[in-house]
Amino acid sequence: FSLQSWTKADDIRDFQIEDFSVGDSLLNYMAKTEINNFEKTYYPGSKKYVRLQNNLSLNQNLTTFDKLSFEVLDNDNKYVLHAVNGILDYKNNIKDCYAKMEEILNDLTITLGKSVSNSYEYNYPNGRGKSKVNDFDYSNGQIRIWCTDYSKKAEKNRYHDHLGLVVQSKDHVFWIKNKAHK
Repeated sequence: FSLQSWTKADDIRDFQIEDFSVGDSLLNYMAKTEINNFEKTYYPGSKKYVRLQNNLSLNQNLTTFDKLSFEVLDNDNKYVLHAVNGILDYKNNIKDCYAKMEEILNDLTITLGKSVSNSYEYNYPNGRGKSKVNDFDYSNGQIRIWCTDYSKKAEKNRYHDHLGLVVQSKDHVFWIKNKAHK
């Protein structure tokens, strides 16, 4: 895991996940026809933002993460990124996920000269699992890193333990906290 491109970044737009940054347009990286082939999902409380899941052709170019997803305003023809999510799969291997999370947290803390703003555990509804979450807050956004440990029942339904890292704009953070799940 390399954080060299993040050295001394003090603006959320300076952070990159697989070369993608908040504030960039997806059109800078791929054609609209490719974007239109992405799987689109919405949060239950609001359709302000849409999540675009990566396709197979994008997977071939990933160097750090197993999967990417992007969040843009719904019906934004410019596809400006408000959140960039990277996922590392740890199927039936949550201990390695926690170890990797600690490694990344240490790297982020040293590289950014900033400590974690908030740490907590989130329990999913219906006993599906739990996540250990760490946030780094900035004036114009947030970096969040977490490990999700799914229950055995959820794993039978094709959910896999994973590490997640998201860079998101301030507006997106507010929306997630106040609107997305209402």
